[in-house]
Amino acid sequence: MNLELLQRPFPTSQIRKRKTSLGVTLEYLETPTVIARLNEAFDGEWSFRILDHKFLDDDVVVLGELTAEGVAKQQFGTCELSQETEDGMVLSMGDALKAAASDALKKAATLFGVGLHLYGVAVPDKPSDAVGAPVPVPVAEPPTVEPDKPNEPSEPPSEPDEPSYTAREEETGVVSESDIDALLNNVTPPESLITDLQLAEILDLARNRKFSKDQVEQRARSRYGRSLKDLSQTEAGEILEKLKGR
Repeated sequence: MNLELLQRPFPTSQIRKRKTSLGVTLEYLETPTVIARLNEAFDGEWSFRILDHKFLDDDVVVLGELTAEGVAKQQFGTCELSQETEDGMVLSMGDALKAAASDALKKAATLFGVGLHLYGVAVPDKPSDAVGAPVPVPVAEPPTVEPDKPNEPSEPPSEPDEPSYTAREEETGVVSESDIDALLNNVTPPESLITDLQLAEILDLARNRKFSKDQVEQRARSRYGRSLKDLSQTEAGEILEKLKGR
């Protein structure tokens, strides 16, 4: 599976923006753009099907499955039944089903890596296959031995120095916690904060499940001790998993 191609970031010309009902601006990909990437990565040999769908009070929810190279990924897609188009027309049930199916396809494609950079996920660089020229190994010169001078007492041997971290590691093969603390200087790198896309998705899912923003905010403070906008990306991911019912 060509993960490098699947995860390759899209140019800004293919990225669209929209505002949610909560006023948050989201970046997204249109369905034909995602389909073109899947065709390119899998040479057109992939399939997508709807496993189930359900009409709720104001929404339609579908469960879709994307399969490629023997690997299947499932995701939910949603669409508001009361949503108005740019022409001011209310979507029909058929149009809402198609929109929810497209949403499920795009979300399932993210599980293969398509569009991950829109969620603040760093795409790893491809390791270089080029082999550089071998680095010459310097040859140490033999130490110069000076003859002892007569009638001069030799100096007493000095006490051996405390073995360094490297010496202790070579002797025992074990690195102690104090050595690790000394290397890292007791500094823990900060974890990235929640992205705008994660925040918007949390609020959208909460609204779909009839939760208010205050309830989600209270849950975040109760579980993590800080407000929703101050959560880390990992903590935001945990809330998303809970809201998705996984």
